[in-house]
Parts: sequence; structure tokens; C-alpha cells
Amino acid sequence: VAGDCTYFDCKRIPLVLKEEMLTSVPIGLPITNCNVQLIGENSASNEGELYVGGSCIFRGYYNESDGFVKLPQSYGCEDIVDACQSQLYFKTGDLVKQLPTGDFIFLGRKDRIVKIHGQRIALEEVENFLREHPYINDAAVVCRNLQAELVLIEAFIILKDKQQLGESLVPAIRSWMSNKLPSVVLPNRFIFTESFPVSSSGKINYESLVSSALLTKNVKDKIGNISCSDLLQLIKKVWPQYFI
Repeated sequence: VAGDCTYFDCKRIPLVLKEEMLTSVPIGLPITNCNVQLIGENSASNEGELYVGGSCIFRGYYNESDGFVKLPQSYGCEDIVDACQSQLYFKTGDLVKQLPTGDFIFLGRKDRIVKIHGQRIALEEVENFLREHPYINDAAVVCRNLQAELVLIEAFIILKDKQQLGESLVPAIRSWMSNKLPSVVLPNRFIFTESFPVSSSGKINYESLVSSALLTKNVKDKIGNISCSDLLQLIKKVWPQYFI
């Protein structure tokens, strides 16, 4: 959403680079008639969720109001009262960082950023990094909270060569990642598949991936050396727990 409400002039890159090293092009500044507010953990924070207000938004979705919020006048609507009117803002779900130049940098989706051992991890960045591996065609990364503060990162992998045995590549992939990323970012588990479940809009369905990861782990932990018929019975028993 943030990308539709902001713009970045690439001529400003030298100015931005004086303030911070970039790994991607900033999303820049708000467009005309669009008011954006960064809502962080405190008023002094330069990181947080981007809220969008002004004449560029409508009053809400039918039978759904969770995506909109009214902010007090102190959030800047006094500058464009006619545009903001009731100070209604749309919560984009995009996490951003604001540079001293005023430009915003996209950090990731709010629901795709997790904290492990106090360190913020953008699951999308882990996915993009995995896609750079010569054996990997696509990747999807999910996070599961097991108990207390124990968090598990699981990477679903689609290989370029369907004939390769994924499990045999795990040590090489893990070693390749560890040479470039901190250990806290490394997936705890790799799951190889031929495709990802997608939503009606064509995007990866991460909830289904988490469910399938639970099923895979459950089966893997219980299979041992059981016979084929027993395995079918096990699948019948486990399937309803996670997919119905």
C-alpha cells in the first residue's frame, strides 16, 4: 500500500546515501493530497507502521473497520484540514523507517517481521536471500512460536531441478547462508516442496504453509519404520487436526 502513496526521485539517492547505506530503493515521500504518519512504539521513534490519510482514501471497507483509525489533530492534519477532515487514516500494515531527509524506507510487512532474541527479522528478506542460491527456484519462510520464547523459522523450498533430493542439499544451503547472514536468521528447518499454496489473489498462503509444516513434523516424528498401511492410517488420523 505504501508504494501507492509515496514516490522517490532517484536523483535524491546521493543525498540519502549520506545518511544511510541502502539495500533497496527507498519508497520516498508522500504524493500530493496524501498525508502519511509513522506510528512507532513511542513518539520519538523513526520506525513503525505507516498510516495513510487525506483525500486519497475512502471511509472504509463494507462491514470492516479494523483497517482504519482516527488520529488526534496533533498528528498533522491541521496542515491539510480540508483533505483529512475527520483525521481518518488507513493502517497500511507496512513497517517503514524514516531517514533524516524525510524519505521512508520499506522494512517489510508488519505480519512478516518477527523478533528473535531481541533482533528483528524480516522473513521476506530471508526469502529473497534464499532465492539467490543457485539450486533454489523459489522460497517461502514462516515462523512458529512453539512455547514461551522458543521460535522456529521454517523455510519452504522449491528447487530448480525437481530430480534433486532436497534433504541432501540442506548442509550446503545452511553453510552458504551462514557465511553471509547472522546465525539467528538461519532457518531451523528446511522443507522441500513442488509448489506453494496460494490465496484467491494469487499470493502465497502462509497460514496453509504453517499448517503443512505442523503436519510434516508430526508425521516425521511418528513414522519411524512403520509399514505403508500403517502410514496411511497415520495420515488419516493426523490430517483432520490441521486441515479441517
